[in-house]
Amino acid sequence: MVRERSATDEVGLQAFQLLVSFVLTLPLAAHWVAIWLGWRIFFLADPHIQIVWATILLAAGLWPFVAGALRERGARRAFDGLVVSAALALYGYGFYLTIWRPEITSHPYFQVQAVLVTVVTTDRLVGAILSRRRIRKH
Repeated sequence: MVRERSATDEVGLQAFQLLVSFVLTLPLAAHWVAIWLGWRIFFLADPHIQIVWATILLAAGLWPFVAGALRERGARRAFDGLVVSAALALYGYGFYLTIWRPEITSHPYFQVQAVLVTVVTTDRLVGAILSRRRIRKH
């Protein structure tokens, strides 16, 4: 017997996914913050270190969207597929530049991929909270 997830379970799952993607986005987005503050911290800008964080984020933060693209129907499936496609394209091009074009030492593709996954995960959490409130009112 398959048990449907309750609205509270969904909020908890989305909150955990947001925490994971946020924690994994911090090392990638820290480079932007350091530049904004006028700091030059060499290891934050190193694409070989960023590729490690981006790979972990891709594996840990993108799996809910891959599952949604395979499981859901309609608009939700299309949206999840779009998120997966965009994140993989950003990661793939960043990977290509890092490995096969090392003369290009700074590019934003890993950071943009991380921010995309985190923003969309935040959107899902907000949607789950609103859905739970709507269920409680009825």
